[in-house]
Amino acid sequence: MLPDNFHAGLLPKLANLSIASASKQSWMQLAMPQEELAIKNSVPKRKREFRAGRHTARAALKPLGFTSDVVIPMGINRQPIWPDGITGSISHTSNLCVAACARTSHYLSVGVDAEMNKPLTTAVASLTLTPAEQAMLEQYPDLPNTLFFSAKEAIFKAAYPYIKQYFNFQQAELTLDRSQQRFTASLDEQIAALLPPHCCWQGHYRINKSHIVTLACIVMG
Repeated sequence: MLPDNFHAGLLPKLANLSIASASKQSWMQLAMPQEELAIKNSVPKRKREFRAGRHTARAALKPLGFTSDVVIPMGINRQPIWPDGITGSISHTSNLCVAACARTSHYLSVGVDAEMNKPLTTAVASLTLTPAEQAMLEQYPDLPNTLFFSAKEAIFKAAYPYIKQYFNFQQAELTLDRSQQRFTASLDEQIAALLPPHCCWQGHYRINKSHIVTLACIVMG
């Protein structure tokens, strides 16, 4: 198990955005009764990760003025249903759980993703990377290819409330600012047309020996 507040140093502190990571207790405590109904038939691993996610989400909501008993139901596509006026996202690996949330008056949408820092399989890489991204990896061999997968997962989570559909990861192409550990995204025209007009992407990433964590935010341009 990773130490509490493991996200510190992995994700930047941004104005009006709240980020939390799971405490050791979060993985073991029951979720709210209404939330537990969503996982009553799930396997133990799924229950453990779901509970950690809900407790971490509540920790992220607390700085925004919410109480510790706020309920975060699960939608029909298993996405968390946030309180009115809130955008948020949850992600976990087997030993790290991160949640990010903000008021929609500051961010149109946010997505967060956490991955183990290990290379993608050849099959997954072929479905994830565009030719330009493959060229970038050849230019910078120290970059893990999983960074692109994680960033696109975060982009998908942020975009989903608007597009309401899945898309091929090659329909999103990243541009990295390695000095600032940031990224922007260019989406396929058909997908981009479903997003609010004049919006833009703000992406951040952090990498350490064990994990890659990415954050994608949609803001007004």
